Amino acid sequence: MANFVEKLQTNRKMTLDLNDYTESMSAMHHILTKTPLSKALPYVLPPFTHKQLQMGLQTPWTAELIGRLAINYESEWYADENLSKWNEIDELYQKQTEQKRQAIIDELTKAEITAPVLRQHACRILDKNAAYRINEWQLEKQHRIKPSLWWDEVAKAQAAKSTTDTTATTNQPVLSNLAADGKAWHLHPVGMLSEYTNLSIINIECFVFEYKKYHKNFSIGGDSVNFASEQNLRHILYEINKFYLSTDEFEVNKFKLAYMFATARHEAYHYLTSEFFSKKPEIGSLKYFNKYDPVLANTKALRNRAIANGNTAEGDGYKYRGRGLVHLTWKNNYAKASTKFDIDFVGYPDKAADFEYSVPIMIWGMEKGIFTNKKLSDYINNTKVDYENARKIINGVDRKEEIANNARIFEKILNESMNVL
Repeated sequence: MANFVEKLQTNRKMTLDLNDYTESMSAMHHILTKTPLSKALPYVLPPFTHKQLQMGLQTPWTAELIGRLAINYESEWYADENLSKWNEIDELYQKQTEQKRQAIIDELTKAEITAPVLRQHACRILDKNAAYRINEWQLEKQHRIKPSLWWDEVAKAQAAKSTTDTTATTNQPVLSNLAADGKAWHLHPVGMLSEYTNLSIINIECFVFEYKKYHKNFSIGGDSVNFASEQNLRHILYEINKFYLSTDEFEVNKFKLAYMFATARHEAYHYLTSEFFSKKPEIGSLKYFNKYDPVLANTKALRNRAIANGNTAEGDGYKYRGRGLVHLTWKNNYAKASTKFDIDFVGYPDKAADFEYSVPIMIWGMEKGIFTNKKLSDYINNTKVDYENARKIINGVDRKEEIANNARIFEKILNESMNVL
């Protein structure tokens, strides 16, 4: 312990050898730095400072992960007769005093105060204060810590009773004795329970935090995320978690999700209000949507295209304009979604914009190639991740580089926030 703390004091960061890490430290390091440890890999560890630990405990999703750890270590209620583990703190007091002494001497030198009497006076004040603190610590050990160390006494009594007690019956539960070495499993009951009751694919708080950090790096970004965009994103994340946990039809894939988020951010951007992931339908006047209309379109080719996609009546161009996270368009696609999800999107097309439905429509449509007969697995699979050409799933090659770059940013966000990679 003393050697370990000495390294920390010297380095002021936990750039220690892997062999210095216990299992619990490795688990904590992984949570705080997202870097798995292997004692077989001799590489320099990323920083693991006391500030990271403070931030980890103050950050909801990190604190939740820490709360799920079950750690076997020596109880604070146990120590040997000589209080050896507590005596290690004596050395730290001494080291701290020497460090402060050197700091005082350095400051006096910097201030060109060289008179021995003044320097000795400053050091005497330091020593007096240090002696007071050390004396207080010795009293603390003898009069507060030592009387509270009940573990050893109970463990010995339990061991003695176990060898003499013959009255136990098979109807009585057998309780384990306290370990003689003072070690026990420590866990956070609520945190541990959440491991099994609060399942999710993506940690929403973590994702939103990372998204805000990267927001200005997107092709269309800004310095901050507005309230409406953040609320939209939270709702979408909730629906994604709900969808994947409710079906085995589609496998969770980080790269596919990254491209879905990039697509949704682009398609559902309501530029009039600077709202990302918006539920608002495709922007345009009534006349603008004539290009989707079987009667009002201004060329025969456009009218035939509208009819081929199910828009058969005047006004269908506007009625079945783009909605939802992929801007579902054409009556045929609304009908396919109606059949798949047993919701009447044809009769009530505005429902396709609700996140409850637009998230499943996005995942299903992009996975199955519903929109253009091109599907995600054509471009993202075990052999490649082709974000550029994946644009063909939605809209040919329109803005493909921009959306691909956004997908790479979402990939980084998912690296930090996904519970399943």
